[in-house]
Formats: sequence, C-alpha cells, structure tokens
Amino acid sequence: MLEKEQDEKKYEIPEQVLYDIITKALTIDVDTNYNGGDYHKYLSQSWVHNFAIGLQSYYRRNGCNVISFHNQRNIENENEPQVKEFLYDITVAEYDSFYSSFKDKLIPFITKPIWQIESEFAEDMRETAKDFQKLISGNAPYKMMVTPLGRDDSKHYLTDMANLAQLVNGRLYLLSISHPSNWSEKIEWQLYKWGYWQLLNRVE
Repeated sequence: MLEKEQDEKKYEIPEQVLYDIITKALTIDVDTNYNGGDYHKYLSQSWVHNFAIGLQSYYRRNGCNVISFHNQRNIENENEPQVKEFLYDITVAEYDSFYSSFKDKLIPFITKPIWQIESEFAEDMRETAKDFQKLISGNAPYKMMVTPLGRDDSKHYLTDMANLAQLVNGRLYLLSISHPSNWSEKIEWQLYKWGYWQLLNRVE
C-alpha cells in the first residue's frame, strides 16, 4: 500500500464524526466583553479553537499521539512542540521527542502533519485565495478551507476555488459557515469534499 493510502486509512475520520466535531465546535458561550466586529472576531476565533481541540480529542481517543494547535493558542506544556505561530490556522500533527544532551531533556517535535486547515470569514476572494494557496504547499493527508456561507450556497466560492482545489494533494474539504454576525439567529453550514465539490452535509 502506498504511503498516501496508508495515511488516509490511518487518519480517516468517519463523516458523521466530522459533522459532530464541527457542530459541537460551533457551540460557543456568549461573552459580553465584546461587541460589534470584535465580537464577530471572538466568535470565529472561539470556533477555530474548539474545532482544533475537537480534532485532537478524536485522534487521541483512537491511539494517536497528536497535538492540535492554532495561532491563538499558547502551548505551555514543555512535553509538546512549542508553537505559537504556524503557517496554518489549525494544524493537527503527530509528534515525538528526542533527547538533547545540550539541554539534558527531551525535546518534542512534529513528525507527521495530519490536518492543515485555513479559514477566512472576510467576504474577499483575494484573501481567500491567499489562504487557500497555503493548502497547496502543505503535505498533510487531510486539508480544509473554511469560508463564509455566501449567496446561492456559496457557488462563487465553489466555482472560483475549483481552480486551486485541483492543485491540492490529499483529501480536501471546503466548509462554508454563515458569517459570525448571523450566529445569534441561526448558524448554517455546508461541508463539501473535493471531487468537483461533492456536498456531504448541510445544516440549516
């Protein structure tokens, strides 16, 4: 079996489990310390954090020694890779450690990326493309781009991003979520898998 096929088999998440992780991550407590645009930013960052933790929990329950982190998370456990800023909004990766005689301690490091995820809630195709192209440069077996849910089921995103999606290696998902400014009313989301964007799930 090729390494790519081994990775997909080892790290595959059943679709229903992935739906559940997405849904649970969108359950965010109201924080009255924010308002307006700051509140929308708080909501989107909270979702990113919850989604990262949900993915980590799934893999750890299934015996993988993984870490999940994102740009807003400061990892303080010295036994885990110390990453405050990384290329992707969310990275899920296996890790190991080696003994350093210089430090006289174990030094953790990432051995294998599993998920590389980018999100852009600004309704700006240029900014979306900037983030999407990072997925082209990654080598994780699973990748996801998160965009706002636009008009006509985000057909403009699906059409425009198809030009980039065909360049991405691995299994690629596109998750469209209603803009955080609408979350107080109803959160809608749609999940697509690349293969000319097959709709997997719709929550309204």
